[in-house]
Amino acid sequence: MIKIDMNEKCYTDFENEEYFPIVLLSNEYIDNIRYVEYVHNDDFLLEFTLNKNTNKFYRLKLILCKEFRKFDDVLDVPDQYVDGTLEIDEADKVETSVFTVSVFQNGVSIKLSETEPAEYYRNGQLYAGVDTKGALCVLKIGDLNAGNVQHILKELSFQD
Repeated sequence: MIKIDMNEKCYTDFENEEYFPIVLLSNEYIDNIRYVEYVHNDDFLLEFTLNKNTNKFYRLKLILCKEFRKFDDVLDVPDQYVDGTLEIDEADKVETSVFTVSVFQNGVSIKLSETEPAEYYRNGQLYAGVDTKGALCVLKIGDLNAGNVQHILKELSFQD
């Protein structure tokens, strides 16, 4: 189940970390952490680092992506969303029905389900689309500069 803490506004920082196409940090560093992995077959792995006590989002890392699509237009981010700090209360490993990574001029979209989002939560640059049951179905990372996008494309090209 994905929720949002509207009382805590936060920021995100995109990190150009070698070997990882996407690393997005939020809030302050925490010691007491847990991981939630979204996986599809043996070709895709997305990892969230969370505060173990509160399930609040600290870091998102795209670790493995064997296939992606590149588009020359801009990422369409939702204009209606709930702003705050993302909370993820899921099992340590979540199998996804799909895993589609699309890279745009200014961002990335990661589709994790065939269902459509009923609502979006925004945590800084990260937009999390959740379905009517509160399950994560799409992630969008917006407001990336050309250097960030080039980093993503370079690291993704090493994985396929």
